[in-house]
Amino acid sequence: MTKKRILILVETSRAFGRQIIQGISQFALEKGSWIVLLEDHGFFDRIPLWMKGMQFDGIVSRTTSTDSAKFLGTLGVPVVELLGDGLHRSCDVLTDNVLVGSLAAAHFHDRGFRQFAYFSTGHSWWSQMFHDAYCRRLHELGFGCHTSPLCKERREPALPITLRNNTEIGIVDWLTKLPKPVGLFCPSDSQAIFILNLCQAANVKVPHEIAVLGVENNSILCNATAPPLSSIAADGWAVGYQAAKLLETKIEKRPLPGLPILIPPTGVVPRQSSDIVAVDNADVAKALHYISTHPGLRITVKDVARHADVSLRTLIRKFKDILKRSPEEEIRRVCMERAKLLLYDTNLSMAKIAENLGYSSTEYFIRAFRREVGTTPRAFRQALRSDEDS
Repeated sequence: MTKKRILILVETSRAFGRQIIQGISQFALEKGSWIVLLEDHGFFDRIPLWMKGMQFDGIVSRTTSTDSAKFLGTLGVPVVELLGDGLHRSCDVLTDNVLVGSLAAAHFHDRGFRQFAYFSTGHSWWSQMFHDAYCRRLHELGFGCHTSPLCKERREPALPITLRNNTEIGIVDWLTKLPKPVGLFCPSDSQAIFILNLCQAANVKVPHEIAVLGVENNSILCNATAPPLSSIAADGWAVGYQAAKLLETKIEKRPLPGLPILIPPTGVVPRQSSDIVAVDNADVAKALHYISTHPGLRITVKDVARHADVSLRTLIRKFKDILKRSPEEEIRRVCMERAKLLLYDTNLSMAKIAENLGYSSTEYFIRAFRREVGTTPRAFRQALRSDEDS
C-alpha cells in the first residue's frame, strides 16, 4: 500500500493548534496509510522554505497571511484550510462562530447584564462572524452592543496586537466610557487578556464594572490572568479530525460534504472575570451574591431569603420579575457552573466534586449534571482537557 505524504501547517505554539494536530494524528493512526510531515510552527510563521519543491499528496493548513494563502493555491494538491484570509482561501472546517457569539450573549444575559460590548483589534472575517452573531442574539433579547472603534479596521486573519501607546490610550478611554456594569466579549483569549491588562492599569474593576469573556479556553493563560479569564472552549480535536477526514475525501476525489464543516464549541468555562450577576435591585443582588459565594446544594431558598432579609414570597417574585427564573433554578445554575470549573481546573474525583457541591451521592450528581448539561461529567472533562497531555 502506497503511503500518502501529508503536510501539516498548523501552529504548535498555541493550545488550539496542538488540539487540531491531535485530531489529525488520531485520523492518521486509524487510517494507517498517511505519513504526516510536521515541525514546530508558530502562529505567525511563514510557510517554511524547505517545503518548496517537495511533493505532497495533501496539506492541512491554518493560513495566517494573504501571501501564504496565494502560495498554497499554486501547489496543485488538495488543501484543507482551517483559517484562511477570507479572500484568496476560505476556511473548510471551523468552530461554529455563530454559536460561539450566541453563547457569549447568553452567558452575560443569564448573569443579569443589560449593557454589552465587543472588542477586537481589527475585523477579520472570523471576528466579524463573532461580532455579528453576538449582536444578532443581543438584538433578539432586546439589547444593543457597544462595539470598539478598532473593529472597523480591516486586518490580517491572525489579528496581531501591535498597538501604539496612543492607540492603547484610546482603548482605555473607550473602556472607561462604557456604561457599567457591562459584559464585554472578545474573539480570542489573547485579546481578552489584553483588555484585562488595560483594565488593571486603568483601575477598572473586573468583573464588577466590566465582565470579560474570551474564546479558545487556553487553560494556562486563562488561569494566569488577574482575575482568571472566562472563556468559550473550542473543540480543536474535532476540528483536526474532521479536517483530516475531509482531506482524505479530496485526495480520493469523492463528493465533498457541504462546506464549511462547523464544529460546535464545548461550552463556556466560567472563571472570575465574569463571575458576577449584574442587577439593579439591592435585594436580588444581595441574594445572588450569597448564592455565588455558596455554590452547591447545601443552601436552600429559605437560607437565601433570610440572608437577603426579605420574605420567601418576595424573593421568588423578584427573581421571576428580574431574572425570569426562580431562586432554586439559580442555585442549580451556579452549582453546575461550579461543577464545570472543578471538572476542568482540578483533578478531583467525581465523588469529591459531588461531596463539595452537597450532592447526596455521586450517582445523583452525575444524573443531575447530564440533565442540565447534556453530557456526563467525565465526558465533559475529557472534551475540555484534550490538550492537557500535548
